[in-house]
Amino acid sequence: MDAVYAYTYQGCALFDRRLPADFGITALPDHHPAVRVSVPERAILELVSDCTMSSPEGMRLVLGALRTVRRPVLERLLTHCHHLDIRLVLATLAGQLDAPWAQWVERHLAARPLSAP
Repeated sequence: MDAVYAYTYQGCALFDRRLPADFGITALPDHHPAVRVSVPERAILELVSDCTMSSPEGMRLVLGALRTVRRPVLERLLTHCHHLDIRLVLATLAGQLDAPWAQWVERHLAARPLSAP
């Protein structure tokens, strides 16, 4: 039986042009290689961008369940994310949820100014 996955495209550019467009995008494991999805670290930022106003409780539940992230991947994405509100919401939620990675996200954001789009 073939499964059908619903998907949408987001119209807002989250990252500056220096980040390769395919960074943090990979083939879905054990599926057709053309089916590409965001890695968890990129999905976090996409989720925050998409849900800040529409579903803050859903966003909180997903982030609360995410206990581990790959620091180098998330740091690179944060470095290229030019939306200050998304970066701040992520840092705030990670802190409120006592995520193990919250402190280094906050330090990273404090140490790095916004990059130009």
